[in-house]
Amino acid sequence: MSQFLAIDFETANDHKLSACSVGIVLFDKKNINGKFESLIRPPTNYDNLWRSNYNIHGISKNAYMRAKTFPQVWKSLHDKFSISSSTIVCHNAGFDMNILLELFLHYKISAPKFYYLDTINIAKLTWDSPNYKLSTLASRLRIPLNHHDALSDSLACAKIAMKSLNYHKEEDFNNILQGTRFGYGVLESKKNTPMGSSKIKSIKYKETTDSSAISMTSKFCSGCNKKRLIKDFKLDGRTSDGYSKLCTNNHPNKDKKTISTKIDKDINSKFEKIIETGLKESKYESEDTSERVNKIINSVKADSEYSEKTKSSEPEEKIAEYLEKKEVEKKSIFKDVGFVYTLIIVFILFLAIFR
Repeated sequence: MSQFLAIDFETANDHKLSACSVGIVLFDKKNINGKFESLIRPPTNYDNLWRSNYNIHGISKNAYMRAKTFPQVWKSLHDKFSISSSTIVCHNAGFDMNILLELFLHYKISAPKFYYLDTINIAKLTWDSPNYKLSTLASRLRIPLNHHDALSDSLACAKIAMKSLNYHKEEDFNNILQGTRFGYGVLESKKNTPMGSSKIKSIKYKETTDSSAISMTSKFCSGCNKKRLIKDFKLDGRTSDGYSKLCTNNHPNKDKKTISTKIDKDINSKFEKIIETGLKESKYESEDTSERVNKIINSVKADSEYSEKTKSSEPEEKIAEYLEKKEVEKKSIFKDVGFVYTLIIVFILFLAIFR
């Protein structure tokens, strides 16, 4: 089945090199096969954030300046998807394809020739509409959209293309373009030929068997310790593949860890209370630290709720450290009191001499 790659960029200002976010969706006629989202750190001198752009997409400069550069993002994308065998799809392709061309030229990235489609033109060949804005088409076709979020925009673009293929009952766009004024757009090393100027009405689609593209239909969940369908994961822009590390299922191991952490906190709290009580009792005042530790450990061992936890040497070390700290604090207090008394005596002597 023919593979397509929907792509959308957001920019920090009006320069094409200021791309600060990208969203990509791999799809065919029937399925969404993978998603990718990443912030991009623009090149130096092109990273200024305009207030008007921030008001559109809400991405702060502080956020994208900590992101990877475009070559790093492009490599991550290559690792996830078979780009060379996919036809690119954009909404208002003149914007996104010119950004891609400028980035390739600036970073001297050698990229293959891409054929691409603009869903504005595809929609014009499919439906009548008062306008062909992404928001208008998404509303008409009942496609969820968080406009100007790169991944949401590219996902909406992909679904428009899918609905068009299903409307025309075609596997690709070759027959749809026949007899129209549009051809496949072409992006090559130093040139961008838009659909309106292209005479290419038909291309040979590559049947994708690349494992990197197929693998995005599933992902390994560390909580379940096995692969899950990609639909079981939430979108997460902080990860390299755009999905959360854990699926949405319950993970018993994680729950056990939480319970264990709570028990440890309860044990520490129990020890602290016992030690505080022990120090206040007069029978401990004349005994050395090691004897105090032994008495306190024995009292804790008597408590059956925590008997298993106190077999290790860790509680002994904690208690000894705590008691040693208390001794240091007492000595410090005595020193301070002695210093104050010395000052008082000196002051009294001074008054007696000069009276």
